[in-house]
Amino acid sequence: MSILSKIKTTTKVEETVESDRLGGASLLDSNVYLMTIKGAYLDQSAGGASCLVLALETEQGKQHRETVYFTNKAGETFYTKDGKTHYLPGYLILDSLCMLANETPLLEQNFEDKVVKIYDFELKKEIPQNREVAVDLLGQQVKVAIFRQLVNKQAKNAKGEYVPTAETREENVIAKYFHAETDQTYGEAKEGIEGGIFMAEWLKKYEGVVVDKVKPADSSAVGGASSVGKGTSSAPAERKPSIFNKKA
Repeated sequence: MSILSKIKTTTKVEETVESDRLGGASLLDSNVYLMTIKGAYLDQSAGGASCLVLALETEQGKQHRETVYFTNKAGETFYTKDGKTHYLPGYLILDSLCMLANETPLLEQNFEDKVVKIYDFELKKEIPQNREVAVDLLGQQVKVAIFRQLVNKQAKNAKGEYVPTAETREENVIAKYFHAETDQTYGEAKEGIEGGIFMAEWLKKYEGVVVDKVKPADSSAVGGASSVGKGTSSAPAERKPSIFNKKA
């Protein structure tokens, strides 16, 4: 059974688009990069939360991989707080990526069963496995705002829980996606706002910055290290006019 067939979504949400906010191999510096989607497949956590595993590549051939969870363990793309329903942040950023890449929502992407190489931590090497791949995302380009940030290394405590240690490491994480041609965020495109405004603000604040995300170490850490099916396809729907003000 397809992972997508188990997803539960809702129309009773407070926002339908990822908001535009400036938040607090060799690594990329904090910057905006034109990147090509090289991989995008569905997976699940041991607890049942669904994710999309992404592999993106810069024009210079540098790669960034990231796993983004877009449901909770119950398969829901949303949560309720103070009586209001909201989409999960992971769902919003992935839906934005999909709309920016090929103007098709995440849950309407064409997923096909493919063999992909996935790292096996027990065997300590990549092995071929079957996964549902978002085939129409492959080869698409988007601009990607990437943080270079400093974080704690993690280790297990006596209860087997991962906690922050005093040791640190640097990592890359995706902060935002923009349209490859117009520099618009998905929110800007929906509102008819010319592209580049939010991207320029993001670059002014974060370009070249190493973001400090270090937390106080947990003294209970006892060692260890941190860790960072059948497809469905459907006939393509009739294309709607593009919401992006693409350059001629």
